[in-house]
Amino acid sequence: MRLLDGTLAYLTWPFVLVFLYVRFWLAFIVCFPWFVSALSRGKGFDDFVGFYGVLEKAPLGLGKYLYTGFTGFFSPNNCLFTPVIMKLNSSVCVASQTNYPWHRNPFGSMHAICLTSMAEYISAVAMMGAFQAMKNVRGIPINIKVNFHSKCKGEARAVLEIDPKMIKEDT
Repeated sequence: MRLLDGTLAYLTWPFVLVFLYVRFWLAFIVCFPWFVSALSRGKGFDDFVGFYGVLEKAPLGLGKYLYTGFTGFFSPNNCLFTPVIMKLNSSVCVASQTNYPWHRNPFGSMHAICLTSMAEYISAVAMMGAFQAMKNVRGIPINIKVNFHSKCKGEARAVLEIDPKMIKEDT
């Protein structure tokens, strides 16, 4: 990490944490009617895709922050990397991640483990959605492959396309 990035990380970390905390609770307050609506329709944590579908209709795009906060509860390391689910349906999951100073490597680009963590997070969200849709299916990822096309200097974006045929039964 370059000296400037290290200093920025040290100085901005508490403010960013407060911002993320306030953003989650603001999203919760604003999205509360959508949250209750989702739960009353049976679209809760046992239907990740349906839950996101209801919350994405909330004003100001705050539903995505509420959804990300809830799924982050199941994946606590994401409070450090802070990806946000931007789109989720039965065939695709898209997330973005801000390039904070503590995400950077010594070369000034986003660290590979930060990008890989985001990829692992969206793959887990997408796979849980697929498993829930398939009913009575559980699974453990056995392989993850990440392709880096270039250095990431700005906001990162991850796209995962899923096909239920990709899920194989282990014998």
